[in-house]
Amino acid sequence: IIFLSDGNDVPAIWEHQVALMKKGKLDYNNYFTCTREILGSCPLCTYSDEYGKNWRQKVQLFTVLDLTPYVSKKTQKQVLYSKKILTAKQATSEILMRKYTNLLDKSMQLRGAQFSVHRGSDKKSANVGTDFEFIKMVDLTKFPPEDIKVMDLSLLEPNRDLMVRAVERLKGAPETQI
Repeated sequence: IIFLSDGNDVPAIWEHQVALMKKGKLDYNNYFTCTREILGSCPLCTYSDEYGKNWRQKVQLFTVLDLTPYVSKKTQKQVLYSKKILTAKQATSEILMRKYTNLLDKSMQLRGAQFSVHRGSDKKSANVGTDFEFIKMVDLTKFPPEDIKVMDLSLLEPNRDLMVRAVERLKGAPETQI
């Protein structure tokens, strides 16, 4: 990956990860931006306070270019890279901040730094990787300007209606009714 965010300018949010039933199986890929700091209350925090079943965590949102090539289903052409949000939870944030500090010590920055990323086989390994090996600094001017802009994070704006429906499902409402 190549970092487009710099280490001193990375937005952070509070996030809930909720396990909900989906097609008869427990699905952990349900992420909600917490509204407690924004609106003063949060349906998932209220549920968590009442039942002690869910919690929130602070995450940092890095914009990166993923250099893993793939074939586009739409165009059937090979795409060499894609822009993504790397959501770093506490342990990963600490690793990345150490990498950022090391780069600063060498008069470099995180933006434009290419890393090889690996994830351990341990179930508790971070989804985004646990081993970040610095490869080189990349000249970002060789990419189209739109491709190297930090992503607009408005897609992570809280959706209270979805959160309320998630709480209803956590309380036992069938997924077909929500």
